[in-house]
Amino acid sequence: MLDNKEIFKEAQKMQDTMQEIQTEIDKLKITGKSGNGLVEIVLNGACNCIEVKIDSRLLVKETDKKVVEELLAAAFNHGVKQLSEQKTKKIRLLSKNISLTSDLKLPF
Repeated sequence: MLDNKEIFKEAQKMQDTMQEIQTEIDKLKITGKSGNGLVEIVLNGACNCIEVKIDSRLLVKETDKKVVEELLAAAFNHGVKQLSEQKTKKIRLLSKNISLTSDLKLPF
């Protein structure tokens, strides 16, 4: 069975790993695309939109406003999905370093 010192070490290691994961996630920039790249939205790790790119072919009078709105929404949703996948990958990759032994008896 682990003593209190070892439990504290493991908890500190886990906290450090979680901080490392959050730092990596904060650095992410994900691009969501729609309409074969006619609309692109760049999201940061906090899922905030930091850039919108619209191909000039969409900016003609004949273009339906509704189409552009749908493409923007689709690009945003694509970006959110990619961001979620990247977060999951980083958490899995970095959390491999956390080792909880079977000796660790938690109160729940």
